[in-house]
Amino acid sequence: MVRDNDILTLLKATTAEVEIEMKKIISNDLIANPELASEALLCVTDNGHRMLSTLMRTSYEMNQRPYQDVLPMCAGTELLQVSALLVDDILDNAMLRNGNSSALSRLGTKESTVVGFVLASLGMKTMLRFLRQYASTEQACMIMEIFENVQNDVYVGQFMDLQSTSKLNFTEEQFLEMISKTTATFIKAPLVAGAILSGAPREIINKLDVIGLNLGLAYQLRDDVIDWLGDSSETGKPRFGDLEQRRMRLPLIHALRTLPPTDKAWLEELITRESPISDPEKQKTFQLLIDAGSIDYAIGKTEAHAHKAVALLDGLQNVDNNLRQRLGDIAGLVATFD
Repeated sequence: MVRDNDILTLLKATTAEVEIEMKKIISNDLIANPELASEALLCVTDNGHRMLSTLMRTSYEMNQRPYQDVLPMCAGTELLQVSALLVDDILDNAMLRNGNSSALSRLGTKESTVVGFVLASLGMKTMLRFLRQYASTEQACMIMEIFENVQNDVYVGQFMDLQSTSKLNFTEEQFLEMISKTTATFIKAPLVAGAILSGAPREIINKLDVIGLNLGLAYQLRDDVIDWLGDSSETGKPRFGDLEQRRMRLPLIHALRTLPPTDKAWLEELITRESPISDPEKQKTFQLLIDAGSIDYAIGKTEAHAHKAVALLDGLQNVDNNLRQRLGDIAGLVATFD
């Protein structure tokens, strides 16, 4: 069992093992459709570190169980997320995914949509096969309900995201509700599922659900800040992409409620107009957000949710110290902007 305190090492090791499992599943299940299999295999290498699998691994290993026991469950979870990210790329008309060509750019809308449906189906099928063989009926029902809710919530959240585009009165509360149904639901589900499969008591499962929610909120908030601060050569996506898409993220929401009237009016016109946003306008918007304290505000909210997750960890009784260490390291990683 890996007990390395370096969370990046753990992420890399888990990612390598899970991607082997994902590719095996795709190759075996789509053997009669080699072209579809080939594209699906490309999709599973587009998404960076496997945070979901690392969370499931962390909670499953709390009772000294070998992580490889639940490798198929991890792979199924990741296939679901790849599917959701593929749909997200279609909705955003994104040609890149982590610096690589997205399925949308390779195939177009219709075929990439089908690939997304296939990957989601494979994810659920993989988890169901595992649960039928290795989990109790109660465990299987609990976990399938969790992931059915994930499938529902993520698309409800994406609908909310589309509806909020250029919506100047979109509030911080509405934004947090939206991301709780997208990124956060995907973060907490594997953490809770791993705990259920490990035989953890209900009290710990319930606490991990709240910890996972806060980690998920922090994870998405950080991603939104990185859109303004990040280097596209490192992030694999264009800087200021959310602004180009007129996506109402926390830095913009905060700026619209704090900027002086003249600057606010300029930003409102920029967000609501149909013509493209120029590079000088992007830079001006960025400076306005800096001046309004909106970037710092979003960073503070990211850190607050990460710290809340850690505080909840401190309240857990009779759990393995390795669980505390790993989740604390993950919270620290999520709240880092270097």
